[in-house]
Amino acid sequence: MNSGRSSSEPRPTAGARARSASFANRVGFVLLAISPAFATVDEIPPPPDNPGGVAKPAPRPSPAGARKLRTCPRCGYLCQQDWHYCISCGWDLLIPVGKDEGRLLRTIADATIGVTIFGRPNRYSTAFPFGDTGLYLTTARALIGAKNHGIQVRTSNNRFHAASLVSYDLPSGVGLIRAEIPEPPGIDLAPESPQPPQSAWVVCYPIVVEDDIVRYMPASLHRGRLTATGQSGAFYVSFENLLRTDHAIENGCTGGPLIDARGRVAGMILASPDDGITYAAPLEDLQPIVTTLARSERPVRPFFGLGLVAPDERRRAKFGLQPGADGPLVAYLIPESPAETAGVRPGDLLVGVGGTRVDTVRSAGERLLAAAPDGPDVVLTLARDGQERQVRMSPVTRPERVLLDPADEIQESLEANLVDTESEGGSPRGLKITDLVRGGRGEKARFKDGDVIVSIDRKSVDNLEHLSETIRKKFPKIFDDRPAEDRLFPSSYFIRMGVRTAEDKKVTRNYINLFPDILAPPVY
Repeated sequence: MNSGRSSSEPRPTAGARARSASFANRVGFVLLAISPAFATVDEIPPPPDNPGGVAKPAPRPSPAGARKLRTCPRCGYLCQQDWHYCISCGWDLLIPVGKDEGRLLRTIADATIGVTIFGRPNRYSTAFPFGDTGLYLTTARALIGAKNHGIQVRTSNNRFHAASLVSYDLPSGVGLIRAEIPEPPGIDLAPESPQPPQSAWVVCYPIVVEDDIVRYMPASLHRGRLTATGQSGAFYVSFENLLRTDHAIENGCTGGPLIDARGRVAGMILASPDDGITYAAPLEDLQPIVTTLARSERPVRPFFGLGLVAPDERRRAKFGLQPGADGPLVAYLIPESPAETAGVRPGDLLVGVGGTRVDTVRSAGERLLAAAPDGPDVVLTLARDGQERQVRMSPVTRPERVLLDPADEIQESLEANLVDTESEGGSPRGLKITDLVRGGRGEKARFKDGDVIVSIDRKSVDNLEHLSETIRKKFPKIFDDRPAEDRLFPSSYFIRMGVRTAEDKKVTRNYINLFPDILAPPVY
């Protein structure tokens, strides 16, 4: 099991490892990656009167009988119990260490539960208590179809309990379940998100699948650091304002709590695409959504049909953007949406919402989500071909499913552009893959720049419109106008792509769409 240990941390001695194993046996869960030193100088915030963080000569301590004192874990100075910082070296005295830290983490691990969502196949996640008694917060994507298949949870003492679905919200990634577990321990919640490079913990219930046999592992704790805030482009939720850490977590850990340096729950784990990269939703953004879900309702939001992203090299090449062009980019539009009807085009830069200038996807999203569904018109200011223009539209209520046009979906899933070979005078006719993102999803699926998609399920495709039409006709139950149902993977389709590779070989590649069931489209 990967503990997410930084390569710069000292390795524990054999004696330290033995003591750690003994402690794990006593408390009944696994403590991973506990460094011999619980703090280093670079992670300690200096006190207000010591901005450089440089240790001062220790002043004379107060008489021991005057007040109850405690020893600073860094420098040994005797500090008053109500102090937040050691006045000698600047150590944050609210950060638990040693036995206090172990006791705090054990409490959170005892409150956290493992979740199994039955189906074909079963899915696994982690959850932690949040809100009223019996409510547990977990990731929304694990709960798709849970109403029809059932949920079971297990506690730190390896007891299994039945659970029920309360509700979930895919755009925010938040799901709620109810489990009647006797007297779950209370945990503290952080009032705001931590800031890098603070240390952080992840608690989760990993599972290991070997030859179709599922092994349920005990509660696991991973120590790491917060590396960034305000992250986007991960596509785990539609409205991205994510925390990033250097943890490496296993299958079953999504939905687990992210714990800050003071032992408070500060976020919910969404996914870990690579070792050393984990994304979490900050808890401060989830409270109003949880309040709505607790009433077995889903949030009502405005919907314009705009796919907003930050410009990258691939999209700059696709839309011919100048290197200096920046800000929220309309990467695609949802068919028949208010934005498409109003005349917005893919490749437009969104520079203003309702008369207020915006320069990031987050700032634009906050303005767009503040509009009232079916309410007054909203004026958008767009930059196109070096000129600004305004369009007016009235947002509708956001649908439960947001389906991309198949041609847009394939390009987003493969992280590549598709170009009609006919427009380039190329042969064979089809859709040529260009500007493939290095290390992206398309490259991992063995596509290369210069490959040409020539057919879909043995039907030739000549251009982007033809590709979309072919897929829509093949899967009418997905692309019709019926309302979304709560079932497993309601919007997934499977096709076989005939590809003429860059080496002029004919191959067949299986393809399943990633949006919106596996990844969340950033659509407002």
